[in-house]
Amino acid sequence: MVASTLRRTIITILLALVAVAGQAQVKCHVEGKIMTDKYGDDVVVCKDGTDLRVNDDPSLHYKAVNGRFECDIETDNIEMYEVKLPRQMDEGSWFTARFLAENGTVWIEMYEDRVPKVRSTGEEDLLLHRCRGTGTAYQESAIHRVKQRTAK
Repeated sequence: MVASTLRRTIITILLALVAVAGQAQVKCHVEGKIMTDKYGDDVVVCKDGTDLRVNDDPSLHYKAVNGRFECDIETDNIEMYEVKLPRQMDEGSWFTARFLAENGTVWIEMYEDRVPKVRSTGEEDLLLHRCRGTGTAYQESAIHRVKQRTAK
């Protein structure tokens, strides 16, 4: 009786571990807004570098409703993703919004004539932007010091 109960418990634990192991580690919620009517309501969300001429999978396309779109990305690792407007791409020149798909929420604003705005609650993305800011501030202060020396 005890062996049977123990065996059931072990099997239940093993099945639970298998179920958890099969789930994605990273869950990223993406919300976006298209700030122009010029390119319609079709939006593509895909891994960075996806060539849509070769892999134009319908599951990558999302419909914007009243200019807004959203989707959830589940993946095993933090990866770079991008958002594109296919009709803008058809014109031969386009802007791509790139972001890290990590645990958290990403907000994207797509424009007709300028680089998209991307904000994220993800820790890695925040760290990336902090490092970029530090690098820029360091470069600006170094340029300022050089200018001061050469002005004397």
